Amino acid sequence: MKALVATLLFCLQMLLFASPIQSTQSESEASRSAAKSATSSAGNPDSQKPRTNPAKRKGGPKAPAPQEQFGHYWTLEPGWESVLELRNLRPENLKVTPVLRTAEGVEIPLPEVSLGPDEVQTIDLLTQVRSLAPQLLTKANAYGSLVLKFTSVDRLTLYAAMMVRQPGSPISFHVDTALYPGNIARGSRESIWWLSRPELDADLIVTNFSAHPKPARLVLSDSAGKTAETRIALGPRQTYRTKLRYLVQKAKFKSEFGGLQLIPDDQDDSALQLTHFLYDATTGFSAHMKVLSRGSGFAVGPQTTRAPMMALSQPDPALGFPAETVLRPVVFVRNITAKPISAKLALNWFAGEKAGVATTEIAELGAGETRLVEISQFQARGDIPKDAHWATVSLSYTGHRGDIIPIAASYEAGGRYGVQTPFSQSVSYAFKGGMWHVSPIHNTLLTAGNGGTKNATVSFRLRFDGGKRLYELPDRELAPGEQMWVDVGKLVRNQVPDKNGVAMPIDLEHGSYEFSDVHNPVLGYLYEGKLVIDKTYGHATYGCSCCCPRYNTWMDPWYGFLPGQTGQAGVFTEGVCTGGTINVTQAVSWWWTGNSGVGTVSGSGLESAAAAGETSVSSVLYYTGPMPEAGNCECGELQAYPESGMTVDAIPSVALAMDKGVVKDQNGTLDLIVSYPSGYQGNIRPLTLQIDTTSGSGSAVFANNNGSSLQTSQTGSFSVSIKGTATSSTADNIRVRAIFEGNTLASKTFSVIFVTITMQTSGSIPIENGARDAYINHPTNPSRTANLGQFSPAYIGVQFTGTISPTNFAPESPSSFEFKRSILKSRVYEDAANGSTLVHCINDSGLSITCEPRSAGSDTVPQFQDVDPSNGLIYDLDGPGPDQPGVGNTRRLRVNFEEWVEYRGVRASATFAWFSRSSRKRTSTSEVYETSFGSDNQAGIGTTALTWNLQ
Repeated sequence: MKALVATLLFCLQMLLFASPIQSTQSESEASRSAAKSATSSAGNPDSQKPRTNPAKRKGGPKAPAPQEQFGHYWTLEPGWESVLELRNLRPENLKVTPVLRTAEGVEIPLPEVSLGPDEVQTIDLLTQVRSLAPQLLTKANAYGSLVLKFTSVDRLTLYAAMMVRQPGSPISFHVDTALYPGNIARGSRESIWWLSRPELDADLIVTNFSAHPKPARLVLSDSAGKTAETRIALGPRQTYRTKLRYLVQKAKFKSEFGGLQLIPDDQDDSALQLTHFLYDATTGFSAHMKVLSRGSGFAVGPQTTRAPMMALSQPDPALGFPAETVLRPVVFVRNITAKPISAKLALNWFAGEKAGVATTEIAELGAGETRLVEISQFQARGDIPKDAHWATVSLSYTGHRGDIIPIAASYEAGGRYGVQTPFSQSVSYAFKGGMWHVSPIHNTLLTAGNGGTKNATVSFRLRFDGGKRLYELPDRELAPGEQMWVDVGKLVRNQVPDKNGVAMPIDLEHGSYEFSDVHNPVLGYLYEGKLVIDKTYGHATYGCSCCCPRYNTWMDPWYGFLPGQTGQAGVFTEGVCTGGTINVTQAVSWWWTGNSGVGTVSGSGLESAAAAGETSVSSVLYYTGPMPEAGNCECGELQAYPESGMTVDAIPSVALAMDKGVVKDQNGTLDLIVSYPSGYQGNIRPLTLQIDTTSGSGSAVFANNNGSSLQTSQTGSFSVSIKGTATSSTADNIRVRAIFEGNTLASKTFSVIFVTITMQTSGSIPIENGARDAYINHPTNPSRTANLGQFSPAYIGVQFTGTISPTNFAPESPSSFEFKRSILKSRVYEDAANGSTLVHCINDSGLSITCEPRSAGSDTVPQFQDVDPSNGLIYDLDGPGPDQPGVGNTRRLRVNFEEWVEYRGVRASATFAWFSRSSRKRTSTSEVYETSFGSDNQAGIGTTALTWNLQ
C-alpha cells in the first residue's frame, strides 16, 4: 500500500473593511440586549404617510464594477502541474479573465472563462501555457502568481483556488486567492515553520501583488522566540521563492519548529503574500502551513478559533490507514505578541453516536514563544474515549484576533500517515464550497458545525450538473457544539434520495456544496470542513468553502415628514452568494436620532417627527461579514451602522378671505396669507387649493387653469381668481379649501350667484319692496301712488325685480347689490304745433342738433332701490317722463334704457333693455297726456322708435 498522507489545504483570507466585534455569541448578545434597551424609544401609529426623498438616500444596491482577486502561486516546473478551480457564487452568469504573472512580473492573459450560476470549472494551466506561452515551459523558474479579472457587485462573488501538485504523487497544495488592495495596513504575515525530519523540503514563497517595489523583512524565530532576519526586495508583480531549511540553518536554530514573519517596510502587508509549503518526495508527505495577518484592527476581547476535523489517535477506518496505525495529534501554538498570553483548548469529540467535550489549560505562553501541545493526553487519561476518531479543537484566549497562531497536525511516528486540519475563526450563516469528488478512487467527507450558543437548523445542499441541479438533505437541527457529517460517496453509491425524493446519478463524479442557517439569514455561527480522500495515493486533502457574507448594508428611506407624522425605516443588505436585497430591519439591534427635538425612532425603527428641522437616523446591525485582517472566505460577526435621516418640514399657517358670492361667468378674488414660523429656512411644500360643491348643484373653477384644483408654493399675501361656472342651487354650497399634505388648513364657503331681471308696468308696488314709500312720497312728484303705469301729469311708473339665484343667498352687506341703468339713446321734442321739433338728444347722430354723449354714470335713484334681498328679491322703481313744456307746447320723450344688477361692482345679471315714451301737453290751466298716437305714453321691454310720431 502506498504511503497515505493527509494534505492540509488552507483558506487564505481576503479583506473587506467592517467594524469588527467579538465573535463569542453569548457575550455579543448580552451587550446588544443592554444597548438596545437603553436606546429604544416609543413610536406612535402612522397618522399619515410621509414623503420619501431619494435625493438624500445614503445607500442602495451596488452596481457591478471591475473586480480582481490574486492567486499566490502557481508552478509548471518539471514534475509539477497547476490547475485553477473557479466557482461562481452568484445566481447570475459571471465572466472571468485569468492573467498569469511570471516570477519576474510579466503578465500573460488567458482566455475568458464563462461561469453559469453556481457553476464550478477547472482550468489546466499547462494546457493553456502550451498554447499561449510555450517559452515558459523551458524556463528554470516557471512559476509566479495570478490575477483574476471580472465584473461583479463585489470581489467576493468568485471562489478561486489553485491546485499545485506533483502528478503521480500525493504531494498537493491548495492555494486560495486573496484580495488586493487591502482595506487596512495590517503590519505583518505570521506563521509557524516546522522541520521535523531532515528529509523534509520546505519552500517559502513571497508574492507582490502590487505594481510597486515592496522591500520587506523575513523574520524567523525558534521555539523560545530567538529571531533571525533576512532582507528581501520584490519588484512590481514579482514572486520570490527560497528554502526554509537554508534560513533555519543560517540562523543556527536547534528547535524543530518556531515562528515565521513577513514584515513589509511600509507596514502594509495586503500587497504581499507569504506561502509556506512542506513536502517529502520520498514518502509523499506534503503540508501547507497556515499564514495569518497580524494587525491592530480588532479590539481586545475573547477570541475563539477552531479546527473542525482533527484526527485522533485511532484513525477513522474511512481514511483507509493500516489497522495498526496510531496517530500523534498535536497542536502548535505561537504567541506572536511581546507579552505573555494564557489560552485554553477544548475538544468536541465524536465516537459514533457518542459525543462529548474535553478541555485543558495551556500554560502561559511567553512573548514570541512557539509550543507544541500533545492532544493524545486527553485519550491517555480517559477524557476522550479511545475509540473516538474525530474532534473539533477550539482554542480560546483573551486578546486581539490573531495574537495566537495555532496549527493542528495528526501524524504517526514515521510521518507516513496523518491528517491536518486548519484553525479558523470563520463563522457564518451560510457557506459555499469548492469541488467535491466521488468515484471508484475518490470520496469526500463534509461537515457543518454549530459554533453558537443556540440551536441552529442547517439546510445542506449538494450541487452538480454545472451547478444547475440540487441534492437537498433533510434540514438538521444542531445543538451548540454539534456537527453533522455528510459522506458524499455513500449518498451517490447507495442512491440515497434527498428530502424531495431525488437521488444523484450513480455515475456522478464531482460537484459543489453549500449550507446555511435556515432561521438566521443575517448573522450565523456555523462553521465548515471538507476532506477529499484519494484512494489511489492513499491520502486525504482538507479543503475549505467560502462563507457568504453580507457585503452592503444601507437604510431606506430618507423621509420628509410633517410634525406628528410617522414612518417605518428599513435596513437592507445584499449577500455575496444570494444576490438580491433582503430586508433585515427586524435584525437591527438599536436605533437613535441625532436630534430628538426634531424626531425620534423606536426600537423597531418607527420614526416619529416632532418639530421642523433635519436629523440623522442611525442604527446598529450585527451581521456576518468578511473579517478585516483575515482574508478570502473567512467571516465573523461584524457591526454596520446603516444611517439615513429625516427632514421635518413646517406646516404653514393659512388664512383665506373672499366674498360670499361669485357671479356666474365672472371672476371673484380669493385672498390668501400663507406664513411659516419666524426664521424657518426649510422646504416649502406646495399648497393645494381645491374647489368642490358640498351639496346640490353649482360649480366654480380657478380662472387661470379652468380647473377645480390649483397648486401654489407662494408665501406671504397673494390672490387667485375664481370663476363661477354654474349657479348654486342653495347658498354657501361651494367651498374652497387650502389643503396641505392631505390636511385642510383653511376653507371658505361661497355661492355662485346670478340675478334675473323682470319688469312690471302695471299693478301695485308690493309691500316687500322696501323702496315703496320713498318712491311714493318723493317730493318731486306728489302724484305718485302705489300703482304702476301712467300717473299725472305724463309719467310712467315701472318696477324692476331682480331674482337672485340662489334665493337664500345673503350678501355681506345690504349694499352688495345695486341696480344700474344707462340711457342708451334718447330724443326730446317740443313745440306749440304738434311737438315735432327736436330739442335735445343723447348718444344719437345724424340729427339737426348735436347730442350729448352717453353718461358713464347710472340713471337710477338710490332711494328707489331695495337691494337687501328678501326671499331672493331686490327692487328698483322709476317713473320716467318728459319735463314740463312751455305753456301751449307739447313735449315728447323717447328713450331706450339698459338696466342691470351689479354685485360688489361686478355685473351680476344680463343686460335688460327697456324703453319709455310719453308726451305731455301744457295749457294755461293744466298739463295732460298728449294722446295723438295710440302707442304713446307707455313703457316696455325692448326698444322704441325715437321719432316724435313713433313712425
